[in-house]
Amino acid sequence: MILLIEPLITIIQKAIVAHRAVGITLDGGKVMEIYPHRVTIIEGRLSLVGESCRQGALAYYSIEIIDKVVELEEISYRPNYTNLEVDGMISLVRRLSGNEHRLVVKFNHDAMINGPLPLLTPPYHHFVSPNTVFNLHGEMIWSATVELSDRLCSWLITMKDQIEILGTDEIRNSYYQQCKSLSGYRHIEGKKAS
Repeated sequence: MILLIEPLITIIQKAIVAHRAVGITLDGGKVMEIYPHRVTIIEGRLSLVGESCRQGALAYYSIEIIDKVVELEEISYRPNYTNLEVDGMISLVRRLSGNEHRLVVKFNHDAMINGPLPLLTPPYHHFVSPNTVFNLHGEMIWSATVELSDRLCSWLITMKDQIEILGTDEIRNSYYQQCKSLSGYRHIEGKKAS
C-alpha cells in the first residue's frame, strides 16, 4: 500500500510548498478541488488536511481513499485558515477521538555528546506545542502533543538507544509492544537480547 500512496503524497507535498490547489479523486469517483495544508496522521490514518476550494470548509481525507491527485496550476485559491487554525482543528479531532497524548522523551547524555541529535520532525507527524529543556545532567527532555500511531512508535524505535520515554503510559506501552514484536528485542529494556 505504501508504494501506491507515495506518488500521491509527493504531488500533495509539492502543492503545499507551491501554495497551489490539487484535484483529488476519491475511490468512489467523487472529484474535489482542495487547497492542501498538511499530510499528517489523524485517527490512525495518513490523511490530507485541506480546504474545499468550493465551500472553503476545512476537512481531512484519508490518503487510503484517494485514487488520484493532480496539481491545479490554473486555480488561484486564497486560504481561509491560518496554520494556527489548522493546528487547532487537528488537535480538536484528536481530542474528540481520544488519540491526543503528551509525549515526553529524555535523550541520554551519551546521545547528546556523541550527536548528531535525531530528527525531531519526522515526516507526516504533527506535533503540537513542542518543548525542549535540559536537566542538570545535560540530558535533553523533549515533549510534544501527538497522536499515538504505529508510525509514531516506529519513529521512536529508530532512536531506541538514545531515548527513554517518560510519558504517557499509553505511548510507552504501545512503544514497548512494538519493540516486543520485533524479534531480538526485550520488552522492558528495548535493547538487543543476548
